[in-house]
Amino acid sequence: MNKFLNEAYFHFVMIRLSDNEILIHERLRGEPIGMGLRNYWAGALFRIMEDIQKNYYTKWKALYVKI
Repeated sequence: MNKFLNEAYFHFVMIRLSDNEILIHERLRGEPIGMGLRNYWAGALFRIMEDIQKNYYTKWKALYVKI
């Protein structure tokens, strides 16, 4: 989290618990929004979760789901 650059980076990791294999590891960037310390950085996390839902989920599903 860097307030001067106005960005926050989070690592999204998906693990298969049966054999502890890492399936997905992505470094995602979000821009903070909101007033106050908590809401400012929570806004970055919120934007990343929205981005996962809109963009990354379909890409990951196509790569990793076996039909």
